[in-house]
Amino acid sequence: MNLNEEQLAVIRDMASHFMPPAEIAFMIAVPADDFRSWLQDENHPAFRAYNEAKIASVLELRRKIVGMAKKGSPQAEVLVNQFIQDQILGED
Repeated sequence: MNLNEEQLAVIRDMASHFMPPAEIAFMIAVPADDFRSWLQDENHPAFRAYNEAKIASVLELRRKIVGMAKKGSPQAEVLVNQFIQDQILGED
């Protein structure tokens, strides 16, 4: 199925706000199972729209958390330490 630009925009917006795939599928009027399968296909436009938006939002939040940690927030420091461990594990 080809998605139009309006559907891709909805995917980007909802993914950037961490909405579940089933709810995104509902809003773009496609079966949830179809949408989930598209998210597994790196060549599908839905995969790219969903992941780019989600990752951009995660990056934005992490920038804020790292900034807070650099200013001395103990809670943010704990999160940044977890980010560092996750990054190291992902490098293997």
